[in-house]
Amino acid sequence: MERHHVLVSGGLCIFLVAGVMWMLVVRPAAKRETVVGIRLNLDRDFEETSESENQFSPLVSNATGKDFEAVVREFMNSSTNEERCRWVNGGAAMLEKMTEFYSREQEEAPNGFDRVIQRFSFSLAGIPMQEVHAVSREGGRRYSFAVFLGKERVLIDWESSVGYGEMAWEAFAAEHPTELVEMRIILQPTNYYNYEFSDDRKYQCFSLAMQGSEASLYGYVERDSDTARGLLAAVSPRGALPVRVRVKFLPWSVDKKMVWIEELIHPYWVDSTMIEEALER
Repeated sequence: MERHHVLVSGGLCIFLVAGVMWMLVVRPAAKRETVVGIRLNLDRDFEETSESENQFSPLVSNATGKDFEAVVREFMNSSTNEERCRWVNGGAAMLEKMTEFYSREQEEAPNGFDRVIQRFSFSLAGIPMQEVHAVSREGGRRYSFAVFLGKERVLIDWESSVGYGEMAWEAFAAEHPTELVEMRIILQPTNYYNYEFSDDRKYQCFSLAMQGSEASLYGYVERDSDTARGLLAAVSPRGALPVRVRVKFLPWSVDKKMVWIEELIHPYWVDSTMIEEALER
């Protein structure tokens, strides 16, 4: 199955939120693509810069569009994960995660670079970045990359680019782990209150999903909590948004589609703290 990309741009937000819902609910599952969900909440910490097809914004003043395209090309042309780690934030420290991800998800790493098809400038918490969409040479698959200018060179934020979590989404939904698991998911408020979470005055309910997956869950948090307030602030006003959370199943839960949301880690998939650390190295 593919993870399908979600792009958000200014005045088209209503249309695109509807598009997200179509992908999550209506569109049948297909072969998975890599995904970046970073452009869904531009109204909060993001500042988006429009640009023509062949010219990058001066938002990234010390790098050109060719620099950003070059790192994507090198990553996609790499034949091993060791080589791919040369072009990502975290470097060799990402090797174990990368190897595990491509194995457990039965995910194909990019097999050769063909061309860039879309590029966007944005700023995350004041950090200039690019979102680059490219097509592989073999198979014509589409990949998304969150790219930023590090202290010395351009790097790919690989974890957000593939939606990395501590478990595969389908495995999490099927295996019902009762220990906390860090996940990147698509979240939106909903109204399913039942069994131990029947009191809608005490609990806030969210739907949890991933693009291209048929698996969906309901997540709960106490309304009068920092986690609930953070989640509601993150999703307002666009509805469905990518977030990083810690979640678990409750062992006594009657409905195995219900999970507990312990913590909001970040209200988007790109972790600005990790990017800031890279800038200081």
